[in-house]
Amino acid sequence: MDMSATWKGLKKGGACKRERYFCHACTCESDKVHLPNETLCDRFCGSRDAAEWKCYHHGITTNEKIEQMKQDIQALQEQMHDSLERIQASSQVKLYAENHRSRTSDSNSVDYLPMNVDDSVAFLELLASELEL
Repeated sequence: MDMSATWKGLKKGGACKRERYFCHACTCESDKVHLPNETLCDRFCGSRDAAEWKCYHHGITTNEKIEQMKQDIQALQEQMHDSLERIQASSQVKLYAENHRSRTSDSNSVDYLPMNVDDSVAFLELLASELEL
């Protein structure tokens, strides 16, 4: 099977500079594919002695890897549960749908567009307090 058929059959992947996630088997992103990894991979490059050696290998995303990622997300959600509830209870910021009429006019909307300097200052103060949460 050729690569084009793989991309079309899996509905995943494509040409590197056309698709953000161009590889059907990993999470490489097209705008970062030319950058070396921060650490050398264990399989091919880890045993190299040369300090200037650069590694461009990426792990393949298998069903087992996806399952492990799901478990990791679940564990993080459980760890952060109390914090997330506290933030939701204290937060004043609203997230409106794309077509909601108050999306840019409500001063508590994350998409608010201030009309003057005073509104801008108040909105920035709101955002700062939200970040502290």
